[in-house]
Amino acid sequence: MTRLAALLTLAILLLPFSAEARWSPGAGQRIAQDWELIRQAAWVAGLEPRHATLLAAIVAHETHYRPLRGGRRGQMWGPGQVHWASWGELLRRRHIAEEPEDLLDEYVGLLASATVLVQLQRRYSRSLEITLCLYGIGPRALQYDVDCQYSRAVLANLPRVQAALWLIPGPVMVAGEVL
Repeated sequence: MTRLAALLTLAILLLPFSAEARWSPGAGQRIAQDWELIRQAAWVAGLEPRHATLLAAIVAHETHYRPLRGGRRGQMWGPGQVHWASWGELLRRRHIAEEPEDLLDEYVGLLASATVLVQLQRRYSRSLEITLCLYGIGPRALQYDVDCQYSRAVLANLPRVQAALWLIPGPVMVAGEVL
């Protein structure tokens, strides 16, 4: 990595927090460290390759990429905070998880999050912003405009995710292109 690229990466990772974005200093390092796992989960779930960074941005927003974190009152599970009551049956049918605690496994949790994203895209055939809203706040998102706070927050993390990928030594594949 050139000195300029390293400085730009550091600058982006240290950008001040916006009111919507949630980012922890360790998230970028964890994303870089686990990028192949994120890509694999996205691919297995059928998520478009260019959306693997979106999966990483969701995880960074939901849990600051602390994979072993459970949600409020046991409702949300895993790195992407999947709502088990809504998605458990689908995850069982797809043989991804049998019980909510399975989502605490990093790969299973990533795969579950990617599967939910794919399901929402297929079910609602909506824009990316609406799909993200549906992921974050559920069906009531259909009542909102495309300008959803959850979508803005996740999308605000994308530049940081992409900057984090510069921390990976050697060539990195994102959406079929080498960074």
